Amino acid sequence: MMSPPLLALVALLAQTTADPGPGPAGTPSAQAAPASSKASGPAEPAPPETSGPAEPAPPEPGAAGPAQPPVPATPVPPDIEPEAPPRNTVVLLGGVAYRLTSTALGPSAGFTIGGAYQRRYATIASAVELGLALEFAFDRFSTGVIGSTPPDANGAEQTYPATRTITSTSFAALQTLAVHQDRFRLWLGAGGGLSIGFFSSPERELRPGSANAYQPLARAAAGADVAINDHTSVGLRAGYSFMLTSSSLKSSNGPDIAFMGDLLDIQAGLFYRFR
Repeated sequence: MMSPPLLALVALLAQTTADPGPGPAGTPSAQAAPASSKASGPAEPAPPETSGPAEPAPPEPGAAGPAQPPVPATPVPPDIEPEAPPRNTVVLLGGVAYRLTSTALGPSAGFTIGGAYQRRYATIASAVELGLALEFAFDRFSTGVIGSTPPDANGAEQTYPATRTITSTSFAALQTLAVHQDRFRLWLGAGGGLSIGFFSSPERELRPGSANAYQPLARAAAGADVAINDHTSVGLRAGYSFMLTSSSLKSSNGPDIAFMGDLLDIQAGLFYRFR
């Protein structure tokens, strides 16, 4: 039978063996749990490495970005008005002429040539033009007659084929009004001037056979033309010259005869316009 001191020592040793004492005994089991969870599926691949610089993060909504340079305003071109037509016009005319009065001595029909210079001095409503014109015209009328020479010493006269000629050279200044639309142009003019008439015939009944007449006149004209390019047009003109005085051929064998009266000209023309 053991003594009491020996029994106390055996009990103390037995208690020490049963209690392992403080320490991290639970660490292996705690670390095993994450290991088992990682081993439950395939491992995820690592994200690829980027060789370039990192992209900037997008700006947050409402954040102010970097200041932009001001955009220059586009200049507005000024309003360009359509170019006005040239102011000056030179005209060449040719056609037929008619003697309307003082036709006792024929012929009544002849030819005419002429020219004009026109200048615009004002424009109204962009299509109506006011201007001035200076006109020149030469009208000639002729017919065949039997001429006669003066009597010789024996009183005999010789006859021969000859020509009776009546001419008019006229100058006029006109106030003009023109209306143009696209390529077409209408023209009116009115004014006055001077006509220089001439008569010549070797007929025995009309001796001395020549006469001159200086007659003031009033003139009205109208026409139309169409442009074929920016400077050139073709057209028609008609003009009436009213003689304010009469002409007179003083014949030694009869009464005085008026040989130059009112004239009507109908002409085709070439118009050249320039600035």
